[in-house]
Amino acid sequence: SFPTRRSSDLYQMLLIFPRLKVMDLSMKIEKLERQGKIDEARGLRKHWLKKPKFAQFPELWSSEGKDLLFTKKDPKRALSAYEMAIQADAYYNPVEVYYGAACSALLINQYEKAKKYYNSFNAWWDKFMANPKLKGYYFTHYLGCKNWIDRKIEKIES
Repeated sequence: SFPTRRSSDLYQMLLIFPRLKVMDLSMKIEKLERQGKIDEARGLRKHWLKKPKFAQFPELWSSEGKDLLFTKKDPKRALSAYEMAIQADAYYNPVEVYYGAACSALLINQYEKAKKYYNSFNAWWDKFMANPKLKGYYFTHYLGCKNWIDRKIEKIES
């Protein structure tokens, strides 16, 4: 194994690759949020979202959507962020991203968009429930979300 100094140097060199840099940023943002340093996390995310090379990655947009929807209670801007994440990569964490997009659309009364994103959420949910390696995680973390959105959509459709 490398001594700490060399490992750190190698890690810093790898951060020249945008994909790896975004993964590192995502981990830093999540850590700041867990520590309750929400404003610092927002500042870091917003700084990098302004850079076109990095704004093409869904991780940052998904994080932005989550913050706007659940912390700032701004579903209109959250929907835009989730749509940017979907546009960047429709396969990136699809259960979370499509759930966030559907919830945001519901909360601003954009029912057609809500149904569209809800249908995508359900399609991914079904795929993940069919996979024993994913089922436990998604069932534990998202069943409450699924039940909530199922009831909301059912109410709209009736």
